[in-house]
Amino acid sequence: TAHAALEFLQEVRQRTGETIPLAWNPEIGPGVHAIEIYPAATLKAYGVNVPSYKGTKGYAARQEILRFLDAQMELPEDLNVMETNDDALDAALCVLAGGDFLRDKALKPTKLELAKKEGWIWICEPVDEGHHR
Repeated sequence: TAHAALEFLQEVRQRTGETIPLAWNPEIGPGVHAIEIYPAATLKAYGVNVPSYKGTKGYAARQEILRFLDAQMELPEDLNVMETNDDALDAALCVLAGGDFLRDKALKPTKLELAKKEGWIWICEPVDEGHHR
């Protein structure tokens, strides 16, 4: 998945002409930047423990995640696309994690050079198991 994401990011760079560097701190300044986010890690960090929310069998879990997201951020009135499409829900989770990064609430790598070489998934400080923020 990480390799596919990097290939996609490179394609976006080529199509837009933007350099789109990876951001390593929230003081990124103007322009387009990217960070690595994993929706399942975001859920885990927030203490949201649901069964798989992917596919047709994940409808109830997606609704639970949406209730959690509604307490964290402003959602659109029509949630149908996120209730029926797990990719759309993943996008909303990425917005939450990106907001955590921009508000400087994401865990920072202790070995920055290693993270720049191997990658870093940005998540907020994890909560105790089973306790939502």
